[in-house]
Amino acid sequence: MKQSTKSVIALLMCIITLFTFAACSGEKTNENNGESVDSLWNNAMYKEDTTVGEGEKVFSLKVTVNEKSIVLTVNTDKNTVGEALEECGIVRGEEGPFGIFISHVNGIKAVYEEDGAYWGFKKDGEMLNTGADSTEIEIGAEYELAYTKA
Repeated sequence: MKQSTKSVIALLMCIITLFTFAACSGEKTNENNGESVDSLWNNAMYKEDTTVGEGEKVFSLKVTVNEKSIVLTVNTDKNTVGEALEECGIVRGEEGPFGIFISHVNGIKAVYEEDGAYWGFKKDGEMLNTGADSTEIEIGAEYELAYTKA
C-alpha cells in the first residue's frame, strides 16, 4: 500500500509540473512593463499586413511592438505622413506645440506620462527628427512607428 501511495503522489507531482509549464509558456512578456506582447496587440485594428486608404501617393508604414511587426501599405492624396495616417484612422493623438503627439497607432496605446511608452518615428530604418504631421510623404519610402519604452 505504501508503494502505491508513493506512485500516486509521484504521478500527481508530474501532472502539477506539466500544468505549471503549460501556464507559463503561453504569452511572451515585455521586460519593460510586464505586459504581454499579445495583450498589446489585442486592441489592434490590423494584425497582419494590409492596404489602407485611397489615393495616388503610396508608402508603407511598419508598425512594430516588441518583436512583432506588420506593414500597412498606405494610399493617399495627403501631403504629410501624419495627415495620411490620421485620414486612414491609423493614428490618434493630441495636438501640441510641435504638431500631433501620437498616442495610439493601429489601436495600440503608448502614452509616455502613464507608463514611459511612446511611438518612435522612423523612415527607412533611421529615426526622424520631425513629427509625422510635418514629414512630407516620399513615395516608396518605408516609414515606421515603433512602440518604445523610456
